[in-house]
Amino acid sequence: MDYGARRAALAEAFSVQGAPALLTDPVSLRYLTGVRLEPHERFVGLVLRPNREAVWVVPALEAEAVRESGLAAIVYRDGEDPVQALAQAFFGPPAALFVEKSALSLARAEALQGRFPGLRFLDATPAVVRLRRKKDAAERERLRAAAALADAVLAEVLPAIRPGMTERAAAALLEARARERGAEGLGFPPIVLTGRRTALPHGVPGEVPIGPGLLLIDFGVVVDGYHADITRTYWLGAPDGGFFDRYRAVLSAQAAALRAIRPGAPVAEADRAARAALRAHGLDGFFIHRLGHGLGLAVHEAPSVDGGNSDRFEVGDAVTVEPGIYHPEWGGIRIEDDVVVTPEGPEILTRSPKAVEAVVLP
Repeated sequence: MDYGARRAALAEAFSVQGAPALLTDPVSLRYLTGVRLEPHERFVGLVLRPNREAVWVVPALEAEAVRESGLAAIVYRDGEDPVQALAQAFFGPPAALFVEKSALSLARAEALQGRFPGLRFLDATPAVVRLRRKKDAAERERLRAAAALADAVLAEVLPAIRPGMTERAAAALLEARARERGAEGLGFPPIVLTGRRTALPHGVPGEVPIGPGLLLIDFGVVVDGYHADITRTYWLGAPDGGFFDRYRAVLSAQAAALRAIRPGAPVAEADRAARAALRAHGLDGFFIHRLGHGLGLAVHEAPSVDGGNSDRFEVGDAVTVEPGIYHPEWGGIRIEDDVVVTPEGPEILTRSPKAVEAVVLP
């Protein structure tokens, strides 16, 4: 990873305004430096200055952690004012400052304006999002590794799931196997739902016995900072005909969306293609969320794959494709894969079986 090039590209994006930038989102900091930090309530920031190398502002207990980035650090101790440390990094009172408005708290912003009267905030978020969106070769390899690990974990856990096991126990098994296989962590608490509870897109596993009937599994793993996110829906036991019909409809919606993903194509068109496929089966009214989301150092990032997104797909985009239908009386079905946009179209990273014959479990 060429972190210096990333910082230079971001500084160039801010150069027209000639203002320094203060980055505070831990994910952005990792993207720009390779350093993973969990600052909790303490202030951690990276200052990008015109025509100067970036400098950290960190509490003393993070000073050693940021040393590996090779960048200078201004260190403050507990009880000292981090805004005073920031003042040293700016080399004079700034008139304007680029910040990630979604990451900088109101309390921090007010403290900065109290220290620098008249300070104007400019939004760094669009430039950061734009830079992070296009995945380079090294990032794509990490996404592939994360997807392969997710596939391996699912293949290992599925045979251990039997009717009578609770949703919570199955979710715990997914997490344990992922960590045993070397995952840095999970992208979110695993979702394992059974029966009508599968109609909850973000349902929380409970002490509910699994099956027979519908089983939905949605989980994500992290490898070297990069996420995989996969969902599969199964039927335990002998399925009724309605399951086959609905499952094939969702599978056809995902296939239609995948055909719409190519460089230069409208992002919204993939979402619309999935809805059109479900409409042909009279099920589009049960598709209640966007088609997917970007994937990278965060499990949810740009681009948002929804019908209102006016962007176009670009080579290097990494997104999920996850159409689903949900009905409180019979449950839900979702099929999710991770893809990277290549010059030839989507490269599907997650490869766990999803054909109809593969999702009926004994």
